[in-house]
Amino acid sequence: RDSEAVAKGDPVYWDTTASQFSKADAGVDAESYVFGIAKAAISASASGAIVSYGPAADVLVGATPGDQYYLADGGGLTTSIAGAGKRIILVGWAISATDLWVQPIDYGKKAA
Repeated sequence: RDSEAVAKGDPVYWDTTASQFSKADAGVDAESYVFGIAKAAISASASGAIVSYGPAADVLVGATPGDQYYLADGGGLTTSIAGAGKRIILVGWAISATDLWVQPIDYGKKAA
């Protein structure tokens, strides 16, 4: 379940206040602890599948195998590391043009 709508492939964290998954955000410490990514779009307060480790099919578009994907500032996935003062969360690696190997790693907060 999630407390807000989540798009397919969005990184999610466990929202302890709502006791549900919500969109993760590298710019907000409490929302940056990625549990996994949404396997499909999930409406607010609805149930949905989350991939927390391993292959997630069809969540990328035009990816280059081997590219690393990070949690973006503001949410979503990006191949760029977040800026100063943001948490650096590696979400996973592209294993094909459309598939992501999910294995979240928290590198901590980037120096200001």
